[in-house]
Amino acid sequence: MNNGARTIPDAGESAAGSKESTLPNDAPADDQSTIDSEEANLVRLIIEVGEDRVTAVLNDSETARDFMSLLPLTLKMSDYNATEKVADLPRELCLEGAPNSYDPEAGDICTYAPWGNFVVFYKDFGNTNGLVPLAHIESGLEHFTEQSGEFDIIINIEK
Repeated sequence: MNNGARTIPDAGESAAGSKESTLPNDAPADDQSTIDSEEANLVRLIIEVGEDRVTAVLNDSETARDFMSLLPLTLKMSDYNATEKVADLPRELCLEGAPNSYDPEAGDICTYAPWGNFVVFYKDFGNTNGLVPLAHIESGLEHFTEQSGEFDIIINIEK
């Protein structure tokens, strides 16, 4: 599908085997009403990066729900491997039902379970053991890529 939409696999699914929750614009009307209902149930995050706002959609997993229980959350981010921005989470997240590995793309928000990190990928990266998807950025990824050195972000649920 090439409508710009991207889905994050539910816990336990591989990226290749994920079920897509969006349909092309020419989807039948009854399919569109299902999409509208699913859209209403999405949890959107607002991430403040300085004066800028980034929006992301949380996936439907135990790990993502556990992450949501930490919000609002302020994190100190830094660059790692010229591919991602990382920060330490205040505690480990629940990994019940989480995949063993994940193949991230630019805009994916994950936790790296072995280190307990919060990770925002601004470049594609290869399949990594211990990487668990949490969300995907809808808009504003450039606000992460523009940052150098350490910087603070504030993550909250969109009201």
